[in-house]
This record gives sequence, C-alpha cells and structure tokens, in this order.
Amino acid sequence: SAYYGPSHEVFRRKCRDFVEAEVRPHLEEWIAKKAYPLDLHQKALAAGLPTAGLQKDVQARYPSAMVPSEGFDAFHELIYLDELAAVGPGGALGQCGINSMALPPLLFAGSPLVQSQVDEVIQGRKNISLAISEPSAGSDVASIRTSAVLEQDVYVVNGQKKWITGGHMADFFTLAVRTGKSGPGGISLLLVDAKTPGFRVRKMDM
Repeated sequence: SAYYGPSHEVFRRKCRDFVEAEVRPHLEEWIAKKAYPLDLHQKALAAGLPTAGLQKDVQARYPSAMVPSEGFDAFHELIYLDELAAVGPGGALGQCGINSMALPPLLFAGSPLVQSQVDEVIQGRKNISLAISEPSAGSDVASIRTSAVLEQDVYVVNGQKKWITGGHMADFFTLAVRTGKSGPGGISLLLVDAKTPGFRVRKMDM
C-alpha cells in the first residue's frame, strides 16, 4: 500500500510473530473454553502490541519504545486487526478492543485520580468495559434511566445495564448514568470499580 511506511511493516511483523507464537497454537482450546488467559494482554504489551487501542490519548500511556516516532495511525490499527483476524475466529485479545472503547473517555476528560486508576488496563493487568446499554435503552442512549445522585462526596448509582461486552471480565466500568434532566444533556460518565459494594455482574444465558 502507498500508505504504508517502514513503521507499518515493522508493526505487521510484530503482530504476525505474536499471533503465530501466542495465539494460533492455543486457539482451539480457548474456543472450547469460551475464554482466553488474561495474561495474554501482558504478553502482547511486552511484544509491542496495544492493550487498549491506538487512540492518541492512549498512545501517550504506552511505553515510549513501542510507539513509532511519528505515532501510530489508523493503518497500524488496521494491520493489528487484520493479523488477529487471519488466525481465525475465537475472539482472542477481543477484550483489548473493548478496553479501547471504554478507556479514551476517561483519559480525555477524567481527573488525574480517575486516570491513575486505569493505568493497569494499559499494562495489561486489568480490563475495563463500556456500560451504556440498558434493558430499555440500547442504541437510544439519550433514554438511559440508570441514575447517579451525589450524596456528600460520593455518587449513589441505581439502575441496570445489559449487553455489556466483556462485562464478566472487567475490573472497571465506564458507566453512563443520568445525573441531570432527561435527554442527552443529563448524561454523565462515571468510573466504577467492579468490586464496589452493591455492584453485581451476571453473565447472560445464551
């Protein structure tokens, strides 16, 4: 491709070598178990591969040695997805894709305290999921009902979420809640630890 430079070729080789060594030999076993070992994320990072996407805010948190001098671009991400898809079905490293959706809002708008809580996601030690959909609100995000009310210095959250991809693997959730009036203007995002008292996760029976 005319859009590929030396860093893209180097990155493709990294992706392919990792997939052939760490994914392909185990894929059938993981498909049977419907899960892959989460230390695969740490191995991916050690090999110079992303654990939470390649958005600019995320790139800044990766070890500098793994980021090309000109930065990652959309074609690097295409290469990454292409090499993962080439190994076959099974969703290996699929949670990294979920991390890539749930993490950027926190890095863009979160306080330093919030951002520090998710460093282990970048390190491949923990995972985060984006919790927006509800039993009564899927693509119609403006209709979510889960509420968050500030009481003294904490938010008390009440409501349900559903169809949260990777929710059973997540250590944190970027949670869409209603803190104000109806409609999109009343929605906020909270970072919620999965171990928070009263917070329950149940895997859907399919």
